[in-house]
Amino acid sequence: MEISLIIKSIIGLVVILSVLIFMLVYSSNRKKEIETITKEKKKKRKLSLVDLKAIIRDTQSTEERFNEALSLVLKDYPSIEINDEQTLDIYLFILMALCRHPKTNTKIIINFEKELIKLNPSYENEINKAVIAGLDSRSL
Repeated sequence: MEISLIIKSIIGLVVILSVLIFMLVYSSNRKKEIETITKEKKKKRKLSLVDLKAIIRDTQSTEERFNEALSLVLKDYPSIEINDEQTLDIYLFILMALCRHPKTNTKIIINFEKELIKLNPSYENEINKAVIAGLDSRSL
């Protein structure tokens, strides 16, 4: 009688353990699905100019992410408009941060400046002043 009770207990524990393992595997697969969906939504979401400014400002950004942020500024926000989101100050800050960033080089700065001037010729003086100020403030 005691042997049958021990066998039933072992079978019960094996069933409970199987259920717990199944739940663990199922929940980890579900987490991966949720993470994948979240990443896809982030990719589809258009980054704001402030988000792009934060990426450019971050010295820990990878070179790929840094260059991607610069291209998105020109692609998604090509013209300097005077409104709440796209103020001249944000563009000037981006230019200065670009000049100070450790992962930048002369080619990137000049190309970005030329493109911005081409897209916004009326702000050429301000853009040039921001680049000069950024380069002057760059640490050696």
